[in-house]
Amino acid sequence: MDSQSEETEEASDKQELFVSKVPSAEEIASASDVERLEYQLAQMPDGYFPTEHLFLPGMYLRRIFMPAGSLLTSMQHKTRHPFVIESGKLRVMDQTGVVEYEAPVVGITEAGTKRVLYIYEDTTWITFHANPENISDPDKMIDYLTYPNKNPLFDKDDPRISSWEKNKYNQEEESLMKHLKENNTKNSGGELS
Repeated sequence: MDSQSEETEEASDKQELFVSKVPSAEEIASASDVERLEYQLAQMPDGYFPTEHLFLPGMYLRRIFMPAGSLLTSMQHKTRHPFVIESGKLRVMDQTGVVEYEAPVVGITEAGTKRVLYIYEDTTWITFHANPENISDPDKMIDYLTYPNKNPLFDKDDPRISSWEKNKYNQEEESLMKHLKENNTKNSGGELS
C-alpha cells in the first residue's frame, strides 16, 4: 500500500460517527413544547441562514437572513438588547405569547428569551449587543450572549445543538458558492469572478 492510501485509511479511521440520542418516553413527556419542536426540527436538514457579524469597540451587531417558509428556534439570550427587523414578515412565539411582525420593526429582547420563529416573507433581523470584552470571534460571542442549549432531548455533544457555528456556515457557504459557480459556468460559458 502506498503512503497516500495509508494516510487516507488512517484519516477515515479517525473520523467519528455521531449517533444521536433517542429520548426516552419520560424525557419526551417532561420536555417543553419548544424543546419538542426543536428536537423535531433537528431531524430535518438544516436551513441556511446567512449571518453577518460586525465587531466595533464595545459593541457587536449580528445580522441574520431567514428565507420565507423557515421554521426555527433561537438560542436563549442572557442579556436584554435591542433588535431591528430590517425586512420581512414573520410570526414569533416566546414566553410572553405570539406576535406577528412586519418590517420595519424596532424592539427589545428581554434576558431569558428563547423564540420560535415562522418566516412568512424573507426576513432580515439585526441584533445589537454590548461587547465590553471586545470579543471578535462569532462563536465566542454567541457563547458570551446565550445560554448553552439544555434541551433534554439531545445528547450534550450532539452537533445539531450548535448548528449555527461559523465553521458550519462557512462550509455551507463555500459549497453553495461552488454550486453557483458551476451552474453559472455551464449556463453562460464564462467564469464567475
